[in-house]
Amino acid sequence: MNVGGQLFETCRSTLTSVKDSLLNVLVSGEHKISTSKEGHYFLDRDPKHFRYVLNYLRTQKLSLPSPSQAP
Repeated sequence: MNVGGQLFETCRSTLTSVKDSLLNVLVSGEHKISTSKEGHYFLDRDPKHFRYVLNYLRTQKLSLPSPSQAP
């Protein structure tokens, strides 16, 4: 997954773990979504917080940094 120019690696099952989410729709195959020639899906978003989204999808628990630790 290319998010704002930064590559993230994860399992398809992680991205599809929340039904009706944008990421589930993106990678589920239900809709034809184009990828880069390398096979990456692209999200035109700031990658700074995407790791928190992935961690939520992996654990189903929201874990955000304290304000002093925020990126």
